[in-house]
Amino acid sequence: MSRLGFEFGILEKMSPGYRDAVTNSVGLDVSEIAVFKADCPLKLPEQLASSVEVYAGFLGNPFSGLKVGYEVPAELGDSQAICFSLTLWPHLLWVVHQQPNGRCWEVGFQQALPKLGTDLEPAVVRPGIWTRSTLQRLSDKHELYDGWDEHAVVRFEFGTRCYEGTFTFGLLDSWRKL
Repeated sequence: MSRLGFEFGILEKMSPGYRDAVTNSVGLDVSEIAVFKADCPLKLPEQLASSVEVYAGFLGNPFSGLKVGYEVPAELGDSQAICFSLTLWPHLLWVVHQQPNGRCWEVGFQQALPKLGTDLEPAVVRPGIWTRSTLQRLSDKHELYDGWDEHAVVRFEFGTRCYEGTFTFGLLDSWRKL
């Protein structure tokens, strides 16, 4: 199973502008990327809640979120955060929340350093850097505008300024001022 196959499979689900920017930055042509995508080990998004062992099979050894300071949000109850590093997004974590019974849920991107400062200038927020949970925490107000688990459009207020972000698997892939 292929780590990059999985990552390019995730990328394929993101907005065209962000997807093209990442694709252009990696230096692979379309046919090379297609080979990796064909080796995606999971059907996305249907198999996102796969077990930690499945993810470890192609992403390598996991580590506990506590090692990087990622705390499980209260709404996820007694889950444990199992984290994986990624090649295309080395500054982020791929987190699988595992319940004590072994069931996995709430799978997606999280900031590697979730305790970022509270002084955020929304005009300079860039796709591919920020996660939904972090921007929600840093905003004065946020509201789900449209979407579902793997894809969501969220509107944010920072003081009197309003922005809209599109998120895929929890990663910001487009951002605009309203």
